[in-house]
Amino acid sequence: MKKIVLKFCLIFIVILMSFSLTACDFLDAITGEDGFTPTSAQMVTALKEALTKGSSDTTDELSKAGGFYGSARQIPLPPEAANFVKNAAQIPGANKAVSDLLERINRAAEEASKSIFRIFGDAIMEMTFDDALTILKGKNSEATDYFREKTTGPLITEFSPILDLALEHDIVGNVSAQDAWGTLTKINNDFVNGTLTSYLAGQLGLKRINTDLSDFVLQKTLDAVWDELAKIEQQIREDPLKFVTNLFSDISANVFKWAKK
Repeated sequence: MKKIVLKFCLIFIVILMSFSLTACDFLDAITGEDGFTPTSAQMVTALKEALTKGSSDTTDELSKAGGFYGSARQIPLPPEAANFVKNAAQIPGANKAVSDLLERINRAAEEASKSIFRIFGDAIMEMTFDDALTILKGKNSEATDYFREKTTGPLITEFSPILDLALEHDIVGNVSAQDAWGTLTKINNDFVNGTLTSYLAGQLGLKRINTDLSDFVLQKTLDAVWDELAKIEQQIREDPLKFVTNLFSDISANVFKWAKK
């Protein structure tokens, strides 16, 4: 479905551009001469098209199986659980609780990331000429900063129920992430509070765990979105032709070339 939406967006942009550019605009853009200065329509269209493709790539990368789990961006357990993880081998049932929970929270992040493209698409459609000029002529993270400002609220609104549902869903072994987190924290807190184990817990540096798992996973998921988008933005600036259609590739290339001056 997302692929269809992407194609529709690109076709819409191409049609919009064809109505916005004059014959002289086309000739000036295609020549790529040093004196080329893009029109406002060219700037907005080239950037919107590149960011639409970039948004699709970001969504695909994060929402695929393994987008989080088992990758370099795998979400760890909250810092409060660090000593628990470190000493898991010494606590009955802890090792399995840790491994199960890590898989569940990362699968939840992958599920939530499926909605990135639609939310970014709304921000792209709202982009003005001034926004486009600022992004094109701004620092290398300008587009990422734009999306962060425009979409953080919508992403939180969208991600929160999706993450909550995913964390409560029986993803692996009929156990949810929330259940696994509850098991882990109970093992830890019982160990900390136990009459016979509290001293050992103190020696191991264990403390009660009170972290809200949903909030923690939400923030880590958002951090991954901005990191991935920043990488995509750098790729767009370095090789914009990878993110535009062949029909207007010369125009788009000249727009980004002009932006670097």
